[in-house]
Amino acid sequence: MKIHCKNRGKYGFTLVELLIVVGIIAVLVGLLGPAVLKTVRTAERKRRAVEKETLESALMEYWHDNKGWPVADPPSKDGADVDDDTGAIWTYTGDDTSKVWARLLESGADSNYNIRKRDYIDTLSHNTVKSFTDDPERDSESDNVGTIRDIVKNGKITNPIVYWASFIECKECSEWNDQNSSTCKACGHRFERAEKRRTVRGVRPYKIEIDLMSNTVKVSE
Repeated sequence: MKIHCKNRGKYGFTLVELLIVVGIIAVLVGLLGPAVLKTVRTAERKRRAVEKETLESALMEYWHDNKGWPVADPPSKDGADVDDDTGAIWTYTGDDTSKVWARLLESGADSNYNIRKRDYIDTLSHNTVKSFTDDPERDSESDNVGTIRDIVKNGKITNPIVYWASFIECKECSEWNDQNSSTCKACGHRFERAEKRRTVRGVRPYKIEIDLMSNTVKVSE
């Protein structure tokens, strides 16, 4: 005996149903997108804050162990900007910071970089670059950024310790600006709200400020 079953349902969805689903997804993305982006940026800032504190602690530990800073004397030979009023604050920026990190890293090894005496820096916790140009877009190329342990050879660091951050790319001159900037530092273009939401990722070196009067150090962005 043959049994005939009627089709009790439709095959797939209608175009109207698909459009409704797509519309709901678009609304949810529009609502959740800014919140997710804000959360990511907050987490990024917190991660950089922890890294800065870690690097400051490493420099302070070096000072307590050696009663001096891992810099040349006088600082003018080591790339530092010296405070004109007191001469007591040495500021290292850009590529010049690599000289400080190099002395800090090398102080933990013997002359052949084999026997570790003391590690002031965890080489897996901080990033550096194979080559440094002071151009966030070029420096952040995927094959150029890595941990100190992955990039540094024979214990010798030759480039700055860098951090990942979000930047605003100016549509007028293509200059990369801090994500909190209201105008472009190169051409003065005022960023609109939509431009501030369209950020790009890149790496920048930390800045080091050493105060000789109070024997303190500050690592900043």
